[in-house]
Amino acid sequence: MIRIFGAASHGVVNPTIRWATHDMDGVGHSGFLLDSGEVLDSHIVKGNGVQIRPFSYLDAFRIVVCDLKADPVTVARVEIEARRLIGTPYDWRWLMGFAFPPLVRGWNDETHLGCSEYVETVCINAGFPLHDYSRVHPQHMTPRDIMLSDRLTTVYDGPPGGYR
Repeated sequence: MIRIFGAASHGVVNPTIRWATHDMDGVGHSGFLLDSGEVLDSHIVKGNGVQIRPFSYLDAFRIVVCDLKADPVTVARVEIEARRLIGTPYDWRWLMGFAFPPLVRGWNDETHLGCSEYVETVCINAGFPLHDYSRVHPQHMTPRDIMLSDRLTTVYDGPPGGYR
């Protein structure tokens, strides 16, 4: 079963995203956790884009893990769609759009995907959108927005060493 995660870590990018989204206590990265214990996400630095990576690569001090409030068939569709996008490059313009909104590219352009843009695109394509877009504009989707979806149930929130 695939799960969605949010992570808070040190470094430059993650705290910058948390600052830009006014969520310093929250998460600055999001993606999927696979049954194997690996991470499937889009990352700006470590591998540049959508890849499967070891859980340890997150180097996080906090992780929030959520189950999708969906039937097993829908959850399976989400995983199939997440894997289909492996190899997609990271969307640098999406990241820069937090600071300079005119740079934000069109939504659902699967040629490049930021972390939360990747999660939401996967869920939309699988027929399970996480948000009502009358409240959150898809171009401005953040890791915080992903975690606030009412279509997710939090199953863990704490240090990564306590998960699993």
